Amino acid sequence: MPLYKHSAEAAFCKYLFVFWKTYVRKGEITLDKIALTILIIGGLNWGCIGLFGFDVIGWIFGGQLALGSRIVFVIVAVAAFWCIHMLVDGDKEPAREAHEMKQ
Repeated sequence: MPLYKHSAEAAFCKYLFVFWKTYVRKGEITLDKIALTILIIGGLNWGCIGLFGFDVIGWIFGGQLALGSRIVFVIVAVAAFWCIHMLVDGDKEPAREAHEMKQ
């Protein structure tokens, strides 16, 4: 039995691999930007659910309980946890830069 039931799941995983290899490993895109992008996608999906009763991620991957949908939902949750540090540590960055400029 193949790991991916739908070609959309395989294409999504292949896209993530190529994206990571091309941009993230080279340092062109930070994890903060990736996490925010994932949260925006998740927020738009929730907006579609709230406004239209239509789950875009579930539609793409064959239902809310499909493996691909569950993986995307977990990725969105991990991105949300990652973004907590941006909320908590957000005030420390300008202070550290100001301190480095004085030295």
